[in-house]
Amino acid sequence: MTLIDDLLAVDRRLDDLEEALARHYGRSFRPLETERADKGVPEDLLTIGLVGGTGVGKSSIVNALAERDVSRASSRRPTTARAIPYLHEDRGHALSRMAFIREHLSEDRVFHRVDAIRSLALFDLPDIDSVAEEHGRVVEAAADGLDLFVWIASLTKYGDREFHDWIRRQAGRIDITNALFVLNKID
Repeated sequence: MTLIDDLLAVDRRLDDLEEALARHYGRSFRPLETERADKGVPEDLLTIGLVGGTGVGKSSIVNALAERDVSRASSRRPTTARAIPYLHEDRGHALSRMAFIREHLSEDRVFHRVDAIRSLALFDLPDIDSVAEEHGRVVEAAADGLDLFVWIASLTKYGDREFHDWIRRQAGRIDITNALFVLNKID
């Protein structure tokens, strides 16, 4: 399978999940158009952020999905200090209008030309348990505008209290039902 096949499969699964949640809870979990406009996010752009602790492999997952180096992955911790976007080159202009993340963007911006994922913006975010407090602020700012959080955990971080504390702090601010959880580094 290629990146495009994988992302199209994820897109179909997200559509199914959104429909199931709407049936179960009796309401849609997509942000209102006016909320998206206030945050500077184009109506047709799905924003996804990879969130998690130090060293769980967020950058490595982004690089694997893109089949190229988008984010620097390193054994040095912490590595990612600002939000690193990966999106279609025709959508790059939208970054300057995304008020929720604009001031937290890395200078490293990677664009692609894959039409099948033109309406997806993927953000590699800093770690939430960093010794650098600014990293947590970047993630919390991003949380205000992301459509979907992909929480990356590893076996060593799975039971980490920081994850539970972060979810608890966000619960009153964001719709935490728009989250996927991935257990990485299981081999």
